[in-house]
Amino acid sequence: MRNKVAFSLGLLGGILMIFAGVVGGVGFWTLLPLLVAILGLPAEFALLVNLVLVVLSFIAGLGGFAIIIGSFLFLANRVGLGKFVVGLGAGMGLIGFILFLAGHFLSGTLAVTWLLAILQTPGFLGVVLSILARMVAKGSTS
Repeated sequence: MRNKVAFSLGLLGGILMIFAGVVGGVGFWTLLPLLVAILGLPAEFALLVNLVLVVLSFIAGLGGFAIIIGSFLFLANRVGLGKFVVGLGAGMGLIGFILFLAGHFLSGTLAVTWLLAILQTPGFLGVVLSILARMVAKGSTS
């Protein structure tokens, strides 16, 4: 029953994020290969880091679609994988929203941004519902 509730929350959250056009900002992940280079780690390790980042960026870039996919995984009792996928989609959406507000705050256009933030309220609500879905979902052994 808990996973059905988690599915419903995630499905609604994903739909709201798609409706509002919320997509995660994954640009900060590009700093990891730079960190690998600075630390002087082997080239094979840098290749592995880049490959992992491409996969994670793809999943996170799906935003609401990733959350819907993760919600279906809750129904299939693949809760661990579902939480991972929902966490990427919702986490990147939340980070994107925070970066959006911070950028406008630093540029001095926060007053105008509040109107844009209100227009994106369905997206923020979608992120919150998705995080709740992730918290509610339980595996069969739990």
